[in-house]
Amino acid sequence: MLLFCSAHFGDRTNLFSIVCFQILPIVYFFYLTKLIDRFPFQNLFFYSIFLRLVVVGSTPVWSDDIYRYLWDSSLQIQKINYFENTPREFVDSLLSVGEFQSFLYQNMNSPDYLSVYPPLLIAVYSIPIYFFPDYDSIVLALQLIWILVDVLIFLLLRIWFTVNTKSLWFYMGNPLVIIESIAQLHPEILILVFILVLVKFQHRRILSILSFLFILNIKISYLIYLPSLFRFAHWKRILVLLIFLLPIGGFLFVHYSAFHLQGVKGLGLFFHSFRFHGILESPIFWGLEVFDVSYLSGAISLFCFGMFLMWFVWFTRKFRLPLEVSLYYVTVLFLIFTPVFHPWYLIPAILLTVLNIKLQSLSFIFLLFSGFSYILYAFKEFSFYLTIIEIFILFIYVRKSYHIIFQKT
Repeated sequence: MLLFCSAHFGDRTNLFSIVCFQILPIVYFFYLTKLIDRFPFQNLFFYSIFLRLVVVGSTPVWSDDIYRYLWDSSLQIQKINYFENTPREFVDSLLSVGEFQSFLYQNMNSPDYLSVYPPLLIAVYSIPIYFFPDYDSIVLALQLIWILVDVLIFLLLRIWFTVNTKSLWFYMGNPLVIIESIAQLHPEILILVFILVLVKFQHRRILSILSFLFILNIKISYLIYLPSLFRFAHWKRILVLLIFLLPIGGFLFVHYSAFHLQGVKGLGLFFHSFRFHGILESPIFWGLEVFDVSYLSGAISLFCFGMFLMWFVWFTRKFRLPLEVSLYYVTVLFLIFTPVFHPWYLIPAILLTVLNIKLQSLSFIFLLFSGFSYILYAFKEFSFYLTIIEIFILFIYVRKSYHIIFQKT
């Protein structure tokens, strides 16, 4: 019932709605986690599908991203390079646009920004546009496609990996996954299939490279996983693979984009303009605000992440962490330092948690962080207090669990 209300009637600007329909499902999920290991897999499988069907037919209301995905898709179908112009520039250059595109344009929150979405991702969102003329039918079709992808993920987890029912529930019954992927149609779920392929076939070089290429061409920010792929390789092999991998991985995105403008109207905005629910980025922002250079906070925070990532590559080689653990900590490090932390960014970490149960305690903390982040939509002044609480909790957790995290995972 909570999932149904969250998907169909949730209001992200209403504090009562956020607490009831976003945070309470997460709390109830924690409670069920203690009981779920009594369920056989087939019962859990069908129950998880039922939970996803509950939110089918809802209109995405917790995020405006769907309008931009479909806008780019509509242009791609018309064989128009959606990277070249912002939506406003495109609309201003025409006498009129179609009814569907006009609806998307009026509802999107990024009419003055260039697209940052690779063509493979937009191609997936394009599929139902070929068959349905109206927005509601397209959303419904995409939600059904997302459920099919989720069913594939369930089966791969069951067939390829030895995980218990409680671990499977951490992904299959997770309200954040259900709401943000099936109901809100965020694309992270598409990446999960290739992450599983990457972990399962990590010793097969060509298959690993192809999986990583698919991940990059769905969401380019997952370039952060690259160091983990080469954590045990000799430097000569790394060099050869980089020479082969990077041009192919970046070709579709760079070739089709107005790359020289991305710094001020596209990807570069995440370094100097976009910020939402940053954890360690927020104190950097507050410190720089004193000197009136707060616009540098994103770049400095991501630079710090890069330094930690270099250290983590050394750490991974020294302690020979399993690939799923390495990818998990890279994801968590990125979430700690990124200036933009939306709840759905956590979905890959939730999946990787299934593969190693010792990671669950940290994931529980980040689930709570994500739940609280919804409150920022209704009460932006909460940002300062939320950041202080999160940094304090992380400090306490890491201090008490250092040996568990870094030596026993």
